[in-house]
Amino acid sequence: TTSTRIIASVLIVLFSSLSLHIIVPPVFRYKIHPLEINVGSQAKFECELEDAPNVQFKWFKSGTPIKESPNCRIISRQLTSSLELLSPTKADSGEYTCKATNQNGKLFPPAFITKPDPLTLYVGKKANIQCVVTGSSPMTIVWHKDNNAISSGGNYKISSEKNKYILEISKLELTDQGVYLCKACNSVGTAVCSTEMKVINKPYFVKTLESVSVAVGNPLHLECQLDEDTGNSAFLEISRLDSADSGGYTCIASNKAGKDQCSGALLVKGLLAVFWYKKEILSGSDCSVIKDYNSTSLELFFAKTSDCGNYVCEINNDVGSDVCQATLFVKVVKLRENKHFECHVGGTPEIQMRWFRDGKEISRSDKYKMFFVKSVASLEIIGADARDSGVYFCEARNEAGSESCSMELAVKDPPWAPGKPFIREIAKTSAFLQWTRPEHDGGAKIEGYIIEFLKTGTEAWIRAAEDVPQTEHFLKGLMEKQEYSFRVKAVNCAGESEPSDPSDPVVCKERLCKIGEVTANSVFISWHEPKDNGSPILGYWIERKEMNSKHWTRVNRFLLNSLSVKIEGLMEGLVYIFRVCAENLAGPGPFSVPTDPQIAMDPICIYQSINQTIKCMYKALFKSAVVT
Repeated sequence: TTSTRIIASVLIVLFSSLSLHIIVPPVFRYKIHPLEINVGSQAKFECELEDAPNVQFKWFKSGTPIKESPNCRIISRQLTSSLELLSPTKADSGEYTCKATNQNGKLFPPAFITKPDPLTLYVGKKANIQCVVTGSSPMTIVWHKDNNAISSGGNYKISSEKNKYILEISKLELTDQGVYLCKACNSVGTAVCSTEMKVINKPYFVKTLESVSVAVGNPLHLECQLDEDTGNSAFLEISRLDSADSGGYTCIASNKAGKDQCSGALLVKGLLAVFWYKKEILSGSDCSVIKDYNSTSLELFFAKTSDCGNYVCEINNDVGSDVCQATLFVKVVKLRENKHFECHVGGTPEIQMRWFRDGKEISRSDKYKMFFVKSVASLEIIGADARDSGVYFCEARNEAGSESCSMELAVKDPPWAPGKPFIREIAKTSAFLQWTRPEHDGGAKIEGYIIEFLKTGTEAWIRAAEDVPQTEHFLKGLMEKQEYSFRVKAVNCAGESEPSDPSDPVVCKERLCKIGEVTANSVFISWHEPKDNGSPILGYWIERKEMNSKHWTRVNRFLLNSLSVKIEGLMEGLVYIFRVCAENLAGPGPFSVPTDPQIAMDPICIYQSINQTIKCMYKALFKSAVVT
């Protein structure tokens, strides 16, 4: 019995001195996750291992070991480790890795040695997307397109050679375009890389050539546009057409995926004439007619309410003619008028409305009245003045979001008074006046002037002329030997200015120069000999001017010794005025008062005066008319 007890105790001692060593490499139970933080906020990565002995942790940023610093704290225990960035900046952005090792095993997370480059390929071609990955096995590789996992089959083939992983697309289609992602995972980490593939289709025309008819001598511009992916346009220009250019024209576009083509016909016709009308043919310095091979436009530089009405465009050539029509409405906001803005709003209630001017919110007041009734938001400005000019915004907001619209308001003041008129010439029943523009136009173009006169001995100013376009005017219909004073008002879209200071009084007296016989290209004028002021008169200078011109033209090259002359070289239908000055040894004297306006015409011809003003812009294409 004793021996038995001794043996037993010996066995117990032997077994108690043995220790069991099992090879257990580190395996992560909880892995680190991507973080997105604001600058200045703390960032903390944490991971935890399955049970394993003698583990050492190391942290890396983009493959570079991380050491502890005042901004970086690493805390590692037996099975856990954490990395804290106490005050991160943008420079701390990057890929962070934690590696755990012991004497029994060492595991590495996946890392991409080579990543796929962006691809641009054509429809029908083959595509290979490949990358090389390193890391501890076992490793799982998954391909994604636009965040959807891809498996082998159909148009896709997934393969690998050692650590090279390949996604092959056998025949590209437009739907294969997108972002491709390769995701590699093992027990200690995950790595991702991506690339974008652009697939180009064969070209096709979204805007094709059109058959056109163009007048001979005009330029030609043919244009067609390819699909939006390429954004390309092709055009053909011919600077001056002749009849031999008529025919069919074809444009062919091709690339490695295929080709497309479009065609159009060109007919070169006779010369094209264009006329714009508003009761009469429009012409003058305040408007412009623009014409190219298939369109024409009328531009009125400054519109006013008198320009409202119907405008007609007529074109014709040796083949035929056509007309189109558009209506112009002109509305201005004058000083002290009320202005009403209105916009229609849709959306889920409750909707809140706010109004702004030049970015600053407007509040309800005696000046601003705001309403929101039956989905219509309105703003009324009471007694608008120049300070109310600006860009107005209306904002509608509910729980789902906001929307806004804008509109611009320009409040115009009447102009200041023009300068005091000066009587340049006076005649028996007429006077030639000149004055200066107002110093301020009220923020709008001066549309014309009003002339008024006052007979000496009376108190009532009488309107003598309206819509005077320039700062001078030949005023007719006055009374012989009557003394007059004159004043001028300026007009813009906001109204009339205060009158100018009145001119110095002047008495109407007989005109020196008179008109005799008139033909289509000549006129006969005569004059009285003026006082010589003590020196014999050596001769006379004669000048002429078209009514719409600002410049006088000298008629004779040498001094004329007679008291009459026949002036030739006039253009039929134009309106002229004439003046004469005498010269003695002291030099030329002042010019006479201009003659009454005279149309160059034969006695049997009857002419109608032509009105000259229009001011706004149209674009007219036949079979339609658009007011712009």
